[in-house]
Amino acid sequence: RGIESVLDLLLFLPRRYELRQFVQQVSALRIDMHAVLNVSVQQCRKRSFGRRQGLEVLVGDATGNLVLRWFHMPSKSFAEKFTIGSRWCIAGVVRAYQDRLEMVHPEISAEQEGQLEEANIIPVYPEVTGFRPAHLRKVLGQALNSLKHFTDPLPIQLRPQRNLAELSVALHALHFPPASTRVVDLENRRTSWHRRLIYGELLLLQLVVLQRRAVAHREAGVRLDISQHLIDGVAALFPFRLTAAQQRALEDLEQDVSQSVPMQRLLQGDVGSGKTAVAVVLAEAFVKQGYQVA
Repeated sequence: RGIESVLDLLLFLPRRYELRQFVQQVSALRIDMHAVLNVSVQQCRKRSFGRRQGLEVLVGDATGNLVLRWFHMPSKSFAEKFTIGSRWCIAGVVRAYQDRLEMVHPEISAEQEGQLEEANIIPVYPEVTGFRPAHLRKVLGQALNSLKHFTDPLPIQLRPQRNLAELSVALHALHFPPASTRVVDLENRRTSWHRRLIYGELLLLQLVVLQRRAVAHREAGVRLDISQHLIDGVAALFPFRLTAAQQRALEDLEQDVSQSVPMQRLLQGDVGSGKTAVAVVLAEAFVKQGYQVA
């Protein structure tokens, strides 16, 4: 995944979030619910899905049961864990298949190993080979402890002016959002924490552009006074008057080439608005002064 440092890991943000509910009984489950509950194993059998070997585990409690389904097993010994009567804490999205409730590739934890997170909002990350989701969240939780060693690159006086959160606060909240956060705001990147990262990225981009512009302005360019050439060129080339917008563009171009640094400008306009006419007028002015134009 290109994660080579702790900072890379902290910037590896969730692709979506699950709003989980901790339920006490299977009978309380509803389709499309992100649920966490404790169950016991009633039946376990291997299933073949094409060339892959999968697993179906029937679990439940006194109020009902559901199927846990894996289309490919994480390891050869995976099925051996689910002995009849063993108790598990499971988490996942409740689906319906053939009139039965099921969870596909749920997160699991043996009851004696401790519970899965009962937090309301669980981050879901892009898949990382060799890392179970719960394991990845644990690693990220440990990485967040290193934030105290990071210095926020934004100047401290700029953050209150722009109403921006500190980088460490933003990263912590995006990986482990407070329970009061709206999931729709997280997934649409409309939180103040997303705004902090977006602002930082755009500011860095602007600084790079300014830096390159400063370097370009130290280079020597051809300086020309072409005002009369532009006026004459328009009259000679076209049987019509240029629009006000075209004239403004030519004035900007004239100001650019009158400087002693290379011109860097983007000429933008709708199809048919007359960009080529503007470019031809400028090119003709340079040709009259003995220069070549591409």
